[in-house]
Amino acid sequence: MKKYFFVILLFATIISAQKNDYIEFFSDKGRLTITDDQKAEFGRYDGFQLYLNNGENLYFMAYSEELPVIVAVADSTGKVIAEDFGNEDGLVSINTKIKKSGSYFLYVLNRTNSLGNYYFQYAIASNSMLKYTGKNELCGYIEFLLKHTNAYFVFLQNPKKQLGESNLILDSYLDEETVTVNLRLFETDNKNDAEKKKSEYLQLMKKCGLGDWKENKSKIIENSDYNELKTTLTENVKSAQRKVELTLFDYSKASDNTSKKYVIELSFSKTF
Repeated sequence: MKKYFFVILLFATIISAQKNDYIEFFSDKGRLTITDDQKAEFGRYDGFQLYLNNGENLYFMAYSEELPVIVAVADSTGKVIAEDFGNEDGLVSINTKIKKSGSYFLYVLNRTNSLGNYYFQYAIASNSMLKYTGKNELCGYIEFLLKHTNAYFVFLQNPKKQLGESNLILDSYLDEETVTVNLRLFETDNKNDAEKKKSEYLQLMKKCGLGDWKENKSKIIENSDYNELKTTLTENVKSAQRKVELTLFDYSKASDNTSKKYVIELSFSKTF
């Protein structure tokens, strides 16, 4: 049976920007209160309005430790086009493609009419951001990944496939535990070559839009069977900072000789 929401008084109205390659991201806290609207078939709900364009990709997530929440997206007529009832971990999310331009309503609901706080975030991506189609150059990949970093990679679940084949990237993967995307750029058995290459990468990164980011000088991190020489560039903002780390891994003392002795990786992350 089709479900519909009636238009309600919304706590925010946001219009999606019109650009070629973009990812927009927004997060905030909300609260279901006694004054929020409720319907018998849906329970208590809160929501806001977005104008979305045909072909855009929408991610919408909510989480609460105080009450079970549901997320839903409805079109301008009130028809629900996507919803998630969640699971025991309290997190619910929607990832859907918009098929028609217009106003859409994003809802956080609780069927038991409970009151409590919740956290939510949404992201909007142009269709061009789902796969890298730019030039085969490191600056292009960095720019592409920085946009995805801003939204915690919600649209980049398979970097190896979405970045495509490139002689500049030996391997790529998303670490879901740390929420980082990692690129393996270089590997060798020659220490001098590795150190020289790391320096070259760092200078190139600064020319790729990272020149005014705060640089933490390289430092050696010792582990049980390998060392890391890490340089971190951090965005100059007060909160939710994006970080790009260039790391030279030294496996010369490792008992496992299946990989090269020296490996350079580039990782992207954002603080919460």
